[in-house]
Amino acid sequence: MRRKRIKADGGGYYHLVSRCALKQFLLEDQDKQVFVGMLRRIAAFSGIDVLTYCVMSNHFHLLVHVPVQEQLNEESLLSRVAILYGKQRANDMRVRWHEYRKANLQSVLEQEKAQLQKRMGDISPFMQILKQRFCVWYRAHHEGHEGTLWQGRFGSTLVEGGGSLTAVAAYIDLNPVRAGLVGDPKDYLYSGYGAATAGDKNAQEGLVKVYGEVTKGKSKILAAYRSLLYAKGAGSMDSAEVQKVLAKGGKLPLPSLLRCRIRAMSSGLAIGSRQFTDAIFPQHRYAFSERRLHAAQGKSLCPDWDGIQLCAVRHLRKNAITWPSK
Repeated sequence: MRRKRIKADGGGYYHLVSRCALKQFLLEDQDKQVFVGMLRRIAAFSGIDVLTYCVMSNHFHLLVHVPVQEQLNEESLLSRVAILYGKQRANDMRVRWHEYRKANLQSVLEQEKAQLQKRMGDISPFMQILKQRFCVWYRAHHEGHEGTLWQGRFGSTLVEGGGSLTAVAAYIDLNPVRAGLVGDPKDYLYSGYGAATAGDKNAQEGLVKVYGEVTKGKSKILAAYRSLLYAKGAGSMDSAEVQKVLAKGGKLPLPSLLRCRIRAMSSGLAIGSRQFTDAIFPQHRYAFSERRLHAAQGKSLCPDWDGIQLCAVRHLRKNAITWPSK
């Protein structure tokens, strides 16, 4: 039986992950470029903010913000349709809705608008549209590929705002470094940080939203983010030191931890401060087994670092934190 997803009551932040079927390395550079463009359009249609992302050859990561949803008026709905399906589709819909009114079919009109609105402001239809549309494009442009492109359900982890959000964003943007593809995350163009340093304004605005402090200025925010990504200064350790700490079951400072593979980032149900993770159980009792009788005690992943607490709801014991093998 599928476990019901943990979702925020109202707006919230999510780390979303999906892998290619059989974990195959199917995505080439052109595919990644198309995926990012498609991601932007579908996010605009859905009313979801993409804060950062990383598209690898066999999977992708997204960090998104789902704002508190408001009921859209008719013109706003049609403008969203035009973004994803084109102006002609939106105009056809406008004409059809006009005909509904002339025929006194207001209930049919409202039902159609409600169904359209239901596809917005929710990570489930957002990911469904993204994965399905890209799969259709991929099959059309890769001769011989049949069947689904993706493996199973997408993973979703609820993320607290503030420092925890920054840490998850950095973890996502460091994927190509952990995979040994680049030494500096700015050199990987199919990530939010790589695109931002290359001048992509959408990617830059996404990272500014990660911090939520626009008044500091974009350049200062990107510089502060780089200091965490590049793991220089306080808390930085070399690979031998990191592996020694992991072997003894110790905890790593955050910049070093982010260079490791952390299962809780995509399988921990929720990531954030102790207070945030401890509140998950009573708020989302449906997501836990009936045998679970006590409130979730968020498991700390690292010592507090620069005011950032990073805890996960689930206690993942097997390969919870590992140093990446190149």
